[in-house]
Amino acid sequence: MHKKNIFKNFSLIELLVVIAIIGILASLLLPMLSKSRKTAQQAVCLNKIKQYSISSLIYADDFDNMVPHSTANTLAPWDQWYDRLKVTGYISDVDNLNNLSCPSSTPITNHWSSGFGPNSKIGWRSNSDEPVAITSSHPSETVLMMDTLNNGNFSYTAYYQTNSASLFTADSSIRINRHNNKANTSFLDGHAQALSSSYLTANSTWGSTLWNP
Repeated sequence: MHKKNIFKNFSLIELLVVIAIIGILASLLLPMLSKSRKTAQQAVCLNKIKQYSISSLIYADDFDNMVPHSTANTLAPWDQWYDRLKVTGYISDVDNLNNLSCPSSTPITNHWSSGFGPNSKIGWRSNSDEPVAITSSHPSETVLMMDTLNNGNFSYTAYYQTNSASLFTADSSIRINRHNNKANTSFLDGHAQALSSSYLTANSTWGSTLWNP
């Protein structure tokens, strides 16, 4: 006795319908997967900032309320905030540049830049600038660390970068607000969050509490 074939051959029209349905499902799922990947990358970056921020605050407890600062490349290219954390024993993983890179951005390839770094008011030294102590009456409002303009030239972030075209550079892989138009940020009280572009542009002035302890 022959078994009846319960399957029939698909017609061309039926195959085209199946292909169309698969295409529609893919078009719906791929943006969701991309968004999930970007959300995960933002979370990894924020966690890195939290870890280095905690180390910086512990450092400040031992160094008269001064967080580790970066120095202009023309003065001392090997004197960056992460170098100071390393030589004083607060961290040990900065030789691997991946640890200083934001997963949503271009990987770090030199020693005088990082994917995130300190507020320039407290963490930058040059011929014309000296960092100040983090003693503050509003520590929950003032930036400790933030995503940097990741073009290979900065290991810090400054107020003038977040109220200018630097914030909205066309290259989404290097701009400060690269996490869905937000910038990962930690504050002097130790908490961390992502700040929106609109908040940054509205509060990035020379005398704002966002940047001044």
